[in-house]
Amino acid sequence: MPALPRNPQEDAFFQSEFTHAAGGVRLTSHSEGFIGLWRTLVGKKRFPFQYLTDAGETLQEFVASRNER
Repeated sequence: MPALPRNPQEDAFFQSEFTHAAGGVRLTSHSEGFIGLWRTLVGKKRFPFQYLTDAGETLQEFVASRNER
């Protein structure tokens, strides 16, 4: 079977640190986990902030730590 053409946008999304738990990090407090959160988001205009978990750092700190590498 021939390989499907690559999509740079999809590659960037699925290879990012925001689409999967690396090292057992808990991404959401949703009772059905990460997939349940995505299901909850279908058709919503607002993100359900109650499902966010504490990352232990701000977004600015996260970005700065990546820039230091």
